[in-house]
Amino acid sequence: MREVYKDVQIGEHSYRIAKMTARDGCWLAMQVMSYMMPAAVQVVAAQMGSPIPVTGQSRTMTEAEFHNIQDHCLAMCTRAKQEANAIVWYPLFHDSGKANFDDLESDVVTFMVLTIHALLFNLKPFFGEGMEKITQAVTEAMRENGQPTSLTGVSVPSQPDSGVIMKRGTARIS
Repeated sequence: MREVYKDVQIGEHSYRIAKMTARDGCWLAMQVMSYMMPAAVQVVAAQMGSPIPVTGQSRTMTEAEFHNIQDHCLAMCTRAKQEANAIVWYPLFHDSGKANFDDLESDVVTFMVLTIHALLFNLKPFFGEGMEKITQAVTEAMRENGQPTSLTGVSVPSQPDSGVIMKRGTARIS
């Protein structure tokens, strides 16, 4: 069964992280890989005994790039609030971009923890079964081009995926 959301407790508050759209998830995976790829290529090339020196280093993210990624992640997060006899899940941000909960405006730790949880929850399937499929495709392409296939046998355990999509709301919660 695929996970459609993940609940996280931070301090006295409960948060729910939903899945991104497939397009946003692909974009996020490509962003993350663009920062990690040069170092990862060097490691794989070294493991394969590549005679071609691989150059390049992982790059540093700008503030604007970080905020863009963080905005995508936090848009998937909601916070529980008890109302009457029911728990209602409210988005963290108003459509204007302002936090729906006053205590979040300066809560660096909660923002960072939720960002990391949202990244991991949304990218886990890509780097799990997705990477296995990519590795198989690369191995096949190497075989077709007469390249050594040292990647054969590499596998990454598959992870569950889900399809809940959440959007920013408009309620202001105090």
